[in-house]
Amino acid sequence: MRNVKMSEVIRLGMDRTSNILFRPFRMKKWLILIFIAIFAGSMTSFNSHGSSKAPVKNQAAKNAYQTNGSQGNAAVSEGGAGPSTQGAGQAANHPAFPKVVIVVIACIAALVIIFLILAMWVGSRFKFIWFNAIATNDASVAEPFHRHRMQGNSLFAASIVIALIFLAVFSAIIGWGVFNAFRAGAFVSGFAWSLTIALHMFAGPLIVLAVVVIAAVILGVAIDHFAVMIMAIDKITFMPALRKVARIYKDNLGDIVLFHIIFLLLGIACIILTFVIFLAFALLFILLGVIIFGLGYAVLIAAAKMTIAFVIYCIVLGIPFLAMAILVLLCILLPFAVFMRSFTIEYLCSLGCGYTYDRISAYAGEKSPHRSKAAIILPVILLIILFFVFIIGLLAAIAIPNFIKARNTAIQRQNAAQPAGKFSASYGFKRQR
Repeated sequence: MRNVKMSEVIRLGMDRTSNILFRPFRMKKWLILIFIAIFAGSMTSFNSHGSSKAPVKNQAAKNAYQTNGSQGNAAVSEGGAGPSTQGAGQAANHPAFPKVVIVVIACIAALVIIFLILAMWVGSRFKFIWFNAIATNDASVAEPFHRHRMQGNSLFAASIVIALIFLAVFSAIIGWGVFNAFRAGAFVSGFAWSLTIALHMFAGPLIVLAVVVIAAVILGVAIDHFAVMIMAIDKITFMPALRKVARIYKDNLGDIVLFHIIFLLLGIACIILTFVIFLAFALLFILLGVIIFGLGYAVLIAAAKMTIAFVIYCIVLGIPFLAMAILVLLCILLPFAVFMRSFTIEYLCSLGCGYTYDRISAYAGEKSPHRSKAAIILPVILLIILFFVFIIGLLAAIAIPNFIKARNTAIQRQNAAQPAGKFSASYGFKRQR
């Protein structure tokens, strides 16, 4: 085991970050690095929805349907028909969940699955582009995308397998907790909850869940910050690289434990600094927004009564204003993302495990004559899919509840307006005298 001076590693990481971003400062390079970091998943790697309203709306629709069914049953009962038989006929003609809703949900789910798979594949390739950019101070995209295609595809396949394994483990833990609650009678009406009973049911699953989450975080850091570097430098696939990472962890266990503690503390420090800087810029943007749009409101609405002109004014200035705010936020995040990647490169070079600055220099000299246009096309496709998923999901969230509400109202009015004799005859019933 080699004792690594973490203060020296941090200093070297800061020097590398400064060289990449500020010596010299070029906005074009910053924009390219932001683009790479976003698709590599490194913008938020140091920051480490289901809606609860949807079930309520579905339950409300079911209740409305049941109410409609009970009203229809009452109408038939007045005419002498059997209520249960009429309710069955109504359920057959008016299913509780329209097919169009099922089709829309299935389409959204398919788009989400396609987006996730494509995002994982693009992210796997861009992790190597991100490492190349930080290790060699070269903000190229197309060349490293092509050069690391074998390593990127191998990492993608491994990521799918690892994701499925952790999904199965998390599902098993959740099932364990649900089984304990069911065995204790928690789903029975009138069950008396207490802290002791809750701990008895969920202590085991929560402890195992915490261990699994910690293991997932450690594995993620080992893959993103060590395995990717080893795969790129040694030109090997995922499993041989993972075995080398395991050997490094085994031979330098004390230093690795210290590394993960320092890495966690640095991540927390980055989050705090990011929040402070972002808060300052947010206040500045709010002040600018009040001045720009308040001035437009005073001139166009208060003075000239030109509502349409004010709407156009807000759209024309609001879009670039929002884009500038997003760009500033990304520029705030970039130095921290570069530093965290630089820190792990400097740490591995200082660990004395065969990955030295000479090998990084040799790696920097390896350039492929081929360029891949897919490095630009695929992220654009990914953004387009994300945009369509967002728009379709937003429209579905608005339209589906209104559609179900209008449909149930129409059924209710139809049942109320239909004569009892015709209604019962439509289901083959005869009025009893």
